[in-house]
Amino acid sequence: QSLWFSYEMPPDAFVENYPGAPCFYMPRELTTGLMKWVEEKIIEGIAKYGAKAIFIDHLHFLIEMKDLAIARNQSILIGILLREIKKIALRHEVIIFLIAHLRKIDSETEIPTIDDLRDSSFVAQEADIVMLLWRKEVERSKQDKKNKVPPQWLNEAILSVVKNRRTGKLGFVSITYNQ
Repeated sequence: QSLWFSYEMPPDAFVENYPGAPCFYMPRELTTGLMKWVEEKIIEGIAKYGAKAIFIDHLHFLIEMKDLAIARNQSILIGILLREIKKIALRHEVIIFLIAHLRKIDSETEIPTIDDLRDSSFVAQEADIVMLLWRKEVERSKQDKKNKVPPQWLNEAILSVVKNRRTGKLGFVSITYNQ
């Protein structure tokens, strides 16, 4: 079973966007991103539903904005948070999938790398496995690019394993989303 913390969309919208998804559980309301509260919900998910996989969407919602505003070093703040997430995973014997955004890159010419993770190298340093996921774009004409016509996306993506502390095996797979 899995437990989702979806900070970017409410539970009803999340369920509507992923019809036919395997069974998962979500807190009814995400009242805070504080790690103490998140850990309590993980413990509850384990006790009530046997949750073994935890998904958190996304990293920056776990950081209090006031802490970010006064932090002398945002990277260190993120590193502290990631270290705590790892301790929670080990303490409760669960796998935590933490979604972190990439910095902006030119998606037509650049393939994202581990160095493109946003705001802190600690994201990659603390993780056992780092996977990057990006969608393919519909090719745009030079005129469209010049006129800053926004990109359109295909239903195809690439999932790339760029770090694997356990086996060292890296690689990628193409994914197609069919509705």
